[in-house]
Amino acid sequence: MTTSAQSVHIPTEHPPVELIGEAGVDESSLSGLFQRRCGELIAQIQSLGFNPGDWIGLISHLGAVVTAKQLLSQRRVLEVTSWLVENGHPELTLESEIGELRWADLFTDRERDEAKRRLSTLGEH
Repeated sequence: MTTSAQSVHIPTEHPPVELIGEAGVDESSLSGLFQRRCGELIAQIQSLGFNPGDWIGLISHLGAVVTAKQLLSQRRVLEVTSWLVENGHPELTLESEIGELRWADLFTDRERDEAKRRLSTLGEH
Protein backbone atom coordinates (compact mmCIF):
# COMPACT_ATOMS: atom_id res chain seq x y z
CA MET A 1 0.00 0.00 0.00
CA THR A 2 1.38 3.36 -0.99
CA THR A 3 0.83 6.32 1.32
CA SER A 4 0.88 9.99 0.58
CA ALA A 5 1.10 13.03 2.83
CA GLN A 6 -1.89 15.32 2.99
CA SER A 7 -1.45 18.84 4.26
CA VAL A 8 -4.44 19.94 6.28
CA HIS A 9 -5.00 23.70 6.21
CA ILE A 10 -6.60 24.95 9.38
CA PRO A 11 -7.78 28.52 9.84
CA THR A 12 -5.91 29.05 13.11
CA GLU A 13 -2.52 30.36 14.16
CA HIS A 14 -1.30 26.79 14.53
CA PRO A 15 0.60 24.98 11.78
CA PRO A 16 -1.36 22.38 9.82
CA VAL A 17 -1.14 18.76 10.89
CA GLU A 18 0.45 16.47 8.33
CA LEU A 19 -1.58 13.28 7.99
CA ILE A 20 -0.60 10.34 5.86
CA GLY A 21 -3.66 8.35 4.97
CA GLU A 22 -5.01 5.88 2.51
CA ALA A 23 -3.42 6.21 -0.90
CA GLY A 24 -5.62 8.04 -3.31
CA VAL A 25 -8.06 9.45 -0.75
CA ASP A 26 -10.01 12.04 -2.67
CA GLU A 27 -10.17 15.11 -0.46
CA SER A 28 -13.53 16.00 -2.00
CA SER A 29 -15.02 12.60 -1.11
CA LEU A 30 -16.86 12.11 2.16
CA SER A 31 -14.04 9.99 3.58
CA GLY A 32 -11.52 12.60 2.43
CA LEU A 33 -13.52 15.33 4.14
CA PHE A 34 -13.65 13.24 7.32
CA GLN A 35 -9.86 12.79 7.13
CA ARG A 36 -9.43 16.55 6.80
CA ARG A 37 -11.85 17.19 9.69
CA CYS A 38 -9.85 14.86 11.93
CA GLY A 39 -6.74 16.87 11.06
CA GLU A 40 -8.57 20.03 12.10
CA LEU A 41 -9.62 18.44 15.39
CA ILE A 42 -6.06 17.32 16.05
CA ALA A 43 -4.74 20.86 15.48
CA GLN A 44 -7.34 22.25 17.90
CA ILE A 45 -6.41 19.62 20.49
CA GLN A 46 -2.73 20.43 20.12
CA SER A 47 -3.51 24.10 20.67
CA LEU A 48 -4.98 23.08 24.04
CA GLY A 49 -1.68 21.47 25.00
CA PHE A 50 -2.26 17.77 24.29
CA ASN A 51 -0.57 15.87 21.47
CA PRO A 52 -2.76 12.93 20.42
CA GLY A 53 0.13 10.97 18.93
CA ASP A 54 -1.68 7.64 19.02
CA TRP A 55 -4.61 9.07 17.02
CA ILE A 56 -2.24 10.72 14.52
CA GLY A 57 -0.34 7.45 14.09
CA LEU A 58 -3.48 5.41 13.50
CA ILE A 59 -4.86 7.88 10.97
CA SER A 60 -1.50 8.07 9.22
CA HIS A 61 -1.44 4.31 8.69
CA LEU A 62 -5.10 3.44 8.24
CA GLY A 63 -6.93 6.61 7.28
CA ALA A 64 -9.48 8.38 9.48
CA VAL A 65 -12.56 6.31 8.61
CA VAL A 66 -10.87 2.92 9.04
CA THR A 67 -9.29 4.12 12.30
CA ALA A 68 -12.66 5.26 13.67
CA LYS A 69 -14.36 2.01 12.69
CA GLN A 70 -11.62 -0.14 14.22
CA LEU A 71 -11.60 1.83 17.48
CA LEU A 72 -15.37 1.48 17.75
CA SER A 73 -15.46 -2.23 16.94
CA GLN A 74 -12.62 -2.97 19.36
CA ARG A 75 -14.25 -0.75 22.01
CA ARG A 76 -10.93 1.04 22.34
CA VAL A 77 -11.01 4.57 23.74
CA LEU A 78 -8.11 6.84 22.87
CA GLU A 79 -6.31 8.62 25.70
CA VAL A 80 -7.15 11.94 24.08
CA THR A 81 -10.88 11.20 24.38
CA SER A 82 -10.70 10.89 28.15
CA TRP A 83 -8.47 13.97 28.35
CA LEU A 84 -10.87 16.07 26.29
CA VAL A 85 -13.90 15.03 28.33
CA GLU A 86 -12.06 15.67 31.61
CA ASN A 87 -11.01 19.11 30.36
CA GLY A 88 -14.46 20.15 29.15
CA HIS A 89 -14.05 19.65 25.40
CA PRO A 90 -16.12 16.58 24.44
CA GLU A 91 -17.04 18.34 21.18
CA LEU A 92 -13.46 17.80 19.96
CA THR A 93 -13.55 14.01 20.36
CA LEU A 94 -13.63 11.53 17.52
CA GLU A 95 -16.76 10.08 19.11
CA SER A 96 -18.55 13.42 18.97
CA GLU A 97 -17.56 13.93 15.35
CA ILE A 98 -18.83 10.46 14.38
CA GLY A 99 -22.26 11.49 15.65
CA GLU A 100 -22.48 14.46 13.28
CA LEU A 101 -25.17 13.99 10.62
CA ARG A 102 -22.82 14.99 7.81
CA TRP A 103 -20.96 11.67 8.31
CA ALA A 104 -24.12 9.51 8.32
CA ASP A 105 -23.07 7.70 5.14
CA LEU A 106 -19.70 6.74 6.66
CA PHE A 107 -20.91 5.17 9.90
CA THR A 108 -23.66 2.73 10.79
CA ASP A 109 -26.31 3.36 13.44
CA ARG A 110 -24.51 0.84 15.65
CA GLU A 111 -21.21 2.73 15.31
CA ARG A 112 -22.88 6.07 16.09
CA ASP A 113 -24.62 4.50 19.11
CA GLU A 114 -21.29 3.14 20.39
CA ALA A 115 -19.66 6.56 20.00
CA LYS A 116 -22.52 8.21 21.88
CA ARG A 117 -22.38 5.56 24.62
CA ARG A 118 -18.67 6.18 25.13
CA LEU A 119 -19.11 9.91 25.53
CA SER A 120 -21.99 9.39 27.91
CA THR A 121 -19.98 6.91 30.00
CA LEU A 122 -16.89 9.15 30.13
CA GLY A 123 -19.02 12.16 31.09
CA GLU A 124 -20.40 10.31 34.12
CA HIS A 125 -16.99 10.03 35.76
